[in-house]
Amino acid sequence: MIIKKEIRIIGIDDGPFIPRSNESTKIIGVIYRGKDLLEGVLQENIQVDGSDATQKIVKLIKSSKYHETLKVIMLYGITVAGFNVIDPRILYEQLNLPVITIIEKKPDLKSIQKALSYLKNGDKKWKIIVENSDFKEYSFENHEHPIYFSSIGIDDDDVRFIIKFSIKTGRIPEPIRVAHIIASSFK
Repeated sequence: MIIKKEIRIIGIDDGPFIPRSNESTKIIGVIYRGKDLLEGVLQENIQVDGSDATQKIVKLIKSSKYHETLKVIMLYGITVAGFNVIDPRILYEQLNLPVITIIEKKPDLKSIQKALSYLKNGDKKWKIIVENSDFKEYSFENHEHPIYFSSIGIDDDDVRFIIKFSIKTGRIPEPIRVAHIIASSFK
């Protein structure tokens, strides 16, 4: 796959929420060309601890003017709004876009499984998490701590290239770093 440094990426993260509530929170999609050009911001509401995040992201992307030009979906983890679990495989299949998931530390799967046992559809959510828990390390020359990634529809070398050229500052790729900042502003 030939990847330009100005690749169009949508970075996705969730806003703040009240745990174990029936409320909703925002999910934010930020469209970037590489690491320098912010082109757009999309938003949708999702249920706290619900099961609607995957389909809401599909709807968000399909209904946007950027849909045809996006090359990659980048997630800041697959759990949003508590345990509203995003299924990267469904995103890939329904949108025909590679999906890269970035996390800052490896998940404590035992604790996650225990927490999910108390939720409706916890077994389905657990299955998605397990299927997407094969994280690879991405190390930096100038940072002590690595980040971790998993992906669907794209090989690891291409993922490493995209990560490298989408980081402007720190160790988090710009599309998800800015999605996190914007999502955090909704209180």
